[in-house]
Amino acid sequence: MKAKKLLTAIVAMTMVCAASAQEVLKSYSFVEAQVGNQLTSTNAPMDKLITPTAAFSIGHYFFPSVGLRLHVNGWQSKSGFKSIDQYYKWNYITTDADLLVNLTNLFSRNHNYSHALNLILIGGFGLTDAWNNDELKKLINNQGLDMPLVWKKNRLSHNLRAGLRLETNVTKPLGLSLEVTANSLNDRFNSKLNNSDDWMFTAMFGLSFRFGHKYKTCKKQVVEPEPVPVPEPAPVVEEKKTGGVVEGHDFSRSGVDYRQGVTRRVAHRPLVHQVVDNLVLHFHSPFDFVAWEDVLSAQIGG
Repeated sequence: MKAKKLLTAIVAMTMVCAASAQEVLKSYSFVEAQVGNQLTSTNAPMDKLITPTAAFSIGHYFFPSVGLRLHVNGWQSKSGFKSIDQYYKWNYITTDADLLVNLTNLFSRNHNYSHALNLILIGGFGLTDAWNNDELKKLINNQGLDMPLVWKKNRLSHNLRAGLRLETNVTKPLGLSLEVTANSLNDRFNSKLNNSDDWMFTAMFGLSFRFGHKYKTCKKQVVEPEPVPVPEPAPVVEEKKTGGVVEGHDFSRSGVDYRQGVTRRVAHRPLVHQVVDNLVLHFHSPFDFVAWEDVLSAQIGG
């Protein structure tokens, strides 16, 4: 679950553009040379087990926070016997494929990825080859040690690595680094049997050259407000007089056009009735005038 969250965070952070228009680092490659010291743990004083080591690596960051490298490290390793205060050396070389996670770029809000220092997590695996343990052979013969040689010519071992490194601004062509790692190897790596893996610890300074920087332009995204819907005006109803019907009003009685009925009656009714009928034809509410017609007729006696 934690690995899933870490992967989600990596993808999310590497896909983010800054809010304003700018050039944002996308990927780059590098080569690096390192020198330092290492020690292989055993039942002897650690200060007497320190030996020189060197490394060379080439790699590529696919995203500003995630990269891979091929790392080759080796020189000398040392072990010994505390009881007789005698020590011996041999040679080794380790080839590792390492995953690099730039924690600074991963969690920083500065998306141009230009940081004075970067903290980088290292995890990898590979193979280690050890050879030339002639000093141990002489020591066994001279001191009469009762121990078998677990390997004579060479010994091939697995190598599991974890570590941290500090590195200067990765957007610049040249960079410096400080790297410390812990490496788990086969029990026979140091020519002894302890019924547990041997451990090698390294600390190295490095000089790197970065090249092939690729950038992408992030433009400011302006979010336009959604348009506010404008209500449509209510339709205007025009009243038109058509035949015996005014729009919105019905001049008919029992299915007979009232206007036509009035017209037919004009010639056969008294004068006052004809006046009333003509008034009715010019108003929108003829039914009101029907009552007026009856009242006027009653008063006049028509």
